Amino acid sequence: MANTIYFLGAGASREAGVPTQKEIWEQIEAVGQKTGEQRICTLLDFAVYLNFGQPGQKVAVDTAELLTLIDLALEQNVSVGKYQVEDLRSIRETLIRVICKILEASVKPERLDVFAGFCTRLAQEDTIISLNYDTVIDHILTSFVGQVTYGFNFAAQLGEGSGKKSKGTQLLLKPHGSLNWRYCSRCNNIYLLAGEKSDCFDGPDQRCPADEHPLLAVVVTPSYRKQFLVPQLHDVWMQCFHQIKNADVINFVGYSFPPGDVHIIHLIKRAVLAGEKRPVINVISRDSQGMVFDRCQNIFAGFKYFQTSFGHYFCDMIN
Repeated sequence: MANTIYFLGAGASREAGVPTQKEIWEQIEAVGQKTGEQRICTLLDFAVYLNFGQPGQKVAVDTAELLTLIDLALEQNVSVGKYQVEDLRSIRETLIRVICKILEASVKPERLDVFAGFCTRLAQEDTIISLNYDTVIDHILTSFVGQVTYGFNFAAQLGEGSGKKSKGTQLLLKPHGSLNWRYCSRCNNIYLLAGEKSDCFDGPDQRCPADEHPLLAVVVTPSYRKQFLVPQLHDVWMQCFHQIKNADVINFVGYSFPPGDVHIIHLIKRAVLAGEKRPVINVISRDSQGMVFDRCQNIFAGFKYFQTSFGHYFCDMIN
């Protein structure tokens, strides 16, 4: 049986209502206008200031670029205009927190049929590599398969589980982290949050059961200077390398191969070249402007290209 990998990008989660990176900033602005929360307003004011705008002006913002500029300032321990290092650190924390809240709240249950149809086609030997933080695929897999394995062991599970009897296991690797993972930077434990939604970004900070240290969300931000500070993520990356190395077929679903993800391209190239075979590469993307196709031509000498949605491909085209 062929070793098959499904790489899921933001375009796959979009089928369930999850916004893409380009859409997130508009939703951040909407949250700020609706709630008037001071920290979000400070974030929005900083973005306008950074783009040389006037107070209250609406500006176009690339969240990856914004995070990168903040990260560069923090690495160099320098201010950005009137914003000092501590201000920048607070703005960065707010940005990550509000992105997580938006992703967590955006899933539309009525649009999960596509994922259900996809999961029914999976073989137990298949591997899913998701570059998304959201837990849409996690919960669907749990419903259809019974148990998800992430490529490392959790210290414990926090919260009440679903109580469903496990029918099998499916490997789901998330090299950029996940909204249902929590990390203790003191003891290096990582915990799995149980339940359909954690609702953890509005309540009080969660603390490590082992030492009461505040727990952190495990998300590798979409900065061009990505940081992989959680040790367990290195295990995930090694698992990704092993699976790609032995793959016969790799399906890239809703992934745009953004230049900022050069570490992912590096992983794919190293892993494939370390193996003894060249996998069949399928690229499934809406790609209305042809940008994904152009990127793929710069990365792969040969690939099959399907300019369509996740749902249309798996529910209609391969029937």
